[in-house]
Amino acid sequence: MHMHCLESKGLCLRVSEDGSAVAVVDRTRDAKWALMASSRRVGLAGETSDRLLPAGEVSRRDGAVVVSHGSGDHRVEYIWRLHRDFVEVSVQAGNCVAQIALPGAFFPIGEGDWEIAVPSYQGCLIRRSGEPWGTETRRGGHGGFSMAMAGVLGERSSLLVTHESPANWRARYGEDAQGLYAYFVHQPCPVDGWKGASIRIYPADRGLTSVCRGAESQDTQRFRKCGQT
Repeated sequence: MHMHCLESKGLCLRVSEDGSAVAVVDRTRDAKWALMASSRRVGLAGETSDRLLPAGEVSRRDGAVVVSHGSGDHRVEYIWRLHRDFVEVSVQAGNCVAQIALPGAFFPIGEGDWEIAVPSYQGCLIRRSGEPWGTETRRGGHGGFSMAMAGVLGERSSLLVTHESPANWRARYGEDAQGLYAYFVHQPCPVDGWKGASIRIYPADRGLTSVCRGAESQDTQRFRKCGQT
């Protein structure tokens, strides 16, 4: 299978020809993370449930890998960029798109069961139960996320995912046939549309402590940036 690749000293991003397979390779920790197929979902205006994304087309634009699905008002476009120590993913979509997975859940390749960490209540570390379940929440409030982040803990390393927008998103987490998942679903702002629809994916050392430190650091930087505007 032909893959489109972006590479740096410590990271490699691989995207398949139709955009259906995406992998983040953490060279520093010898770990690989793949995008979970069941989480690649889109919700269209007027429909009561999400659907899986159709196959897409991949192109290059200004140093980024762009994956386009559909056309016209049903268009969904992911823009993947590789930075020194993280991968950034943003999305643009047509007028008929009501919400879109950004970009979906990641899991470690070639390892056993993994855990997920979510900032719900006082913070939850969730292990696989063997039974399907799922929930959806937003930032703040009872049971909501205290920070715009989620962590995936593998055997060799961890992955921290942070949403860069303070609003217009919901978080989904749970367990299905593929395993535990946690990811963000972005919805367009009534005024600014899809502006700010962006997440960052940070590979981290193994363990919950590393993920929590990374999340605290990113939340502090975001707070300082808001104070300067």
